[in-house]
Amino acid sequence: MNEHNREKNYFELLAALVLKEFFPEDYSLLKHYDKPDLRNKELVGVEVCRALDPYEAEKNSFWNKNLKMRAVDEVQEELTKFCDNEYDVIKWDVDGVPSIVGMSPPAKWITNNCLISTIKKKIKKIQKGKYASVESLDLYVFSDSFEERGLQEIQSLLSDTNSILRDAGIRYLFLDEYGWLYRCSIMDGEILFINTKSKYNALQVEAMAQACCF
Repeated sequence: MNEHNREKNYFELLAALVLKEFFPEDYSLLKHYDKPDLRNKELVGVEVCRALDPYEAEKNSFWNKNLKMRAVDEVQEELTKFCDNEYDVIKWDVDGVPSIVGMSPPAKWITNNCLISTIKKKIKKIQKGKYASVESLDLYVFSDSFEERGLQEIQSLLSDTNSILRDAGIRYLFLDEYGWLYRCSIMDGEILFINTKSKYNALQVEAMAQACCF
């Protein structure tokens, strides 16, 4: 499996684990599929995506294609350009060879405009794709902001995206900010906030373990 697919699987599996942990009544039977990404038979489907700052998205793509799991000595020049004193690069011996195995990006604030763009792109894909029939479809968005957004910004985001989400038949919009989870009802605008910090690290470890098994 290539690294792009492994990373995609990781976020989809993490979304499933979070939903099972905090909303077991609706999602305890979720399985990993495609179109939609997660499915509970014909009852509930969940599409998963990730909102990245455009600059960080470009770097993330470059990282996966050119640097990940390569020997440090082979990519020293690219690594210097890539890091530009912002990234902490995690190095590890792989079969006795110092290699790049991870990166820690600087915290970035993901704006509502970035989230809206991400949601619109995913909805366009949903509307064009051949998706399995489910009774309800949810959208789960990871936001790499590492900060609590706050209810007012969530309300603004929901207001700006409600019509396109409703037209696409989305029931709930989930916004996962790595310790803060918002569930937004598209029908009535209700916003539920859950602090997931106490269990999030363990869920991330489990998702990574599952992704490595694919």
